[in-house]
Amino acid sequence: MTRSPRKLLALPIAAFLSLTAGSAALAAPPTDAEVDAFVAAVSDATKDITDPRDKAKTTVDTIKANLDKISWNEISVPQLEKLAAKLYMSPCPELRAALHPRLLELSKLDTVDGARAADLALGAWPNLKDTSEAGRKADLAAKTEVLLRGLANPKAADNFKNGKGHGILRTAGSLSPALMTEHKVLEKVEPFINSDLSPSAAANLGGILNYVTDEDSKLDKAEAARVRGRIAAAAAAASTKDDPRYADDPKTAARVRKSLKDMEDLCNSAFARGELLNHPAPNIKFVWSNSASPLNSFADLKGKVVVVDFWATWCGPCVGSFPKVRQLVERYKDYPVAVVGVTSDQGYHIARIGDDKKKTEKIDCDGDPKKEHDLMTQYIKDMDITWTIAFSDKSVFNPDFGVRGIPHVAIIDPEGKVRHNGLHPANIAKDAELIDKLLEEFKLPKPSEPLANKDE
Repeated sequence: MTRSPRKLLALPIAAFLSLTAGSAALAAPPTDAEVDAFVAAVSDATKDITDPRDKAKTTVDTIKANLDKISWNEISVPQLEKLAAKLYMSPCPELRAALHPRLLELSKLDTVDGARAADLALGAWPNLKDTSEAGRKADLAAKTEVLLRGLANPKAADNFKNGKGHGILRTAGSLSPALMTEHKVLEKVEPFINSDLSPSAAANLGGILNYVTDEDSKLDKAEAARVRGRIAAAAAAASTKDDPRYADDPKTAARVRKSLKDMEDLCNSAFARGELLNHPAPNIKFVWSNSASPLNSFADLKGKVVVVDFWATWCGPCVGSFPKVRQLVERYKDYPVAVVGVTSDQGYHIARIGDDKKKTEKIDCDGDPKKEHDLMTQYIKDMDITWTIAFSDKSVFNPDFGVRGIPHVAIIDPEGKVRHNGLHPANIAKDAELIDKLLEEFKLPKPSEPLANKDE
């Protein structure tokens, strides 16, 4: 029976990697026309949708409605590439489940197609069904096996040269330091960290950089410096390239370039060199703050314990931690402790509206930092922020403090040295304990009563 291409629904590639294993399988391998029609169906269904959530839902619905149109257990790597080009960001778990067996089978080939299949399998790994400890261990073991297979493939280098490697690099960087060390993953992946990487692939080097800068990796300084240099060079080279994946999405392309620049800076930072903790705090210039007295840098707060909370209005976990930060501020209001929420110009502002402040409104501030700063004044009132908010001249993903995700808290002692880093503002009990110890160490007054860690 001949199918009309326009009766199929279209989706983004991550979606294509999420089909259900229970989908009906056809006896014959799919034709290129059928695969093209599948992609076109999703494109047609979503072309006029602008809201990201509505688009994602329509994508998933379209994929699920067309799962039985393709024989997924017979699909080829070139056909998978067609799906990957358009459907990479689809949130459809059924598609991943449907494709997984085929990708695992193809990943065993000692060819470029085999290397790419391993890459795709890792990039669209199906959702875990058995969430028991045994199930998680089995899933991690299977994923690690595919990773090692992909790295050992004799044509692995060609996969990276073709602008691929996203799944392999992301998975390699997601392993624990213990697994990275046990399987010598860094040794196996390092040859592929070079100028061949595309922007989207190089953007996945962050996890490997985390391993290199983690004390648990037990790398000697020379090896760590060498790998950091390779990552920095790869990020710099990738930032000058155009990525076909973002050909129709200039905003995402710009964000990826920015993330690559941040990664390059991070590789060369005090944090990466191991010169952050117990060293003078890296210099940050503040271009705006709501502080009652002038706040230009951390030097203006010398003599106090400074809690630095890196955050942004768009960050849900940051906003969610506000009640805990408010408790911390209340505890130390009569003591030499300053809490500073450090952000940076984002080009937009996320306002919180409604009585419960759960609804959001995105306000464009591109090219107008004053507008963004002015909006913050009202935001501080609306959100009952009782601590100092400051805009930094550097990205909120500050490389010298090793900020790769927010919220991210650092604590500076009264002499201006960084004593703690990578904390979470919601863990108020731990933060208060560390602050109290610093106050005691510097013979400064501290609260006599234990912290009353209450929920708001």
